[in-house]
Amino acid sequence: DPIDLSLSYEPSLIEKGELKYMQTMMQNTTAKGTSRKGFHQIMRKHHLDKLITGAKTGSLDGESPKGRYDWFMGYAKLKSNPKKGVAIVVMQVHQTYQSLLSTRIAALLIKDWLSNQPKIEKKGLQPDPTLQLSSAR
Repeated sequence: DPIDLSLSYEPSLIEKGELKYMQTMMQNTTAKGTSRKGFHQIMRKHHLDKLITGAKTGSLDGESPKGRYDWFMGYAKLKSNPKKGVAIVVMQVHQTYQSLLSTRIAALLIKDWLSNQPKIEKKGLQPDPTLQLSSAR
C-alpha cells in the first residue's frame, strides 16, 4: 500500500521579521563570522561580489565515531538572479588529524557551482557556449 504523505496539520511559516533576522545572522557568518576566513581563503572578491551567502557553522566532540565533529550548512544565491542558488551541508569527523574544515569544503563547492553558471554580460545573462548541447546525433 502507498504511504500517505499528506500533512495532518497546517505548517506555520516564519514571520518576515524573524526571517530577515535569520538571513542577516547567516550572512554575517560568511561576511565577518566563523566561516569568513574559510570563505575568503577559497573565494576571491570577484567571486563573492556575485553572490549573496549565508551560513551556520558548528563543532563538537563526538563518540560514535569518536572525534571532533565540524559542520557547515549554508547557501549561496546569485545577486543577479536571487531565485537561483545552491544549499550546501558538510559534516566531517576529524580523528587523529584535522583535514580541511567544513567551511572551506563548502566554499570550494560553491565556487565550483558559481563557475558553472552562465556568464553575466552587460546585456543580461548569456548562455555559456561550453554548456550548449549539440543537436547532432
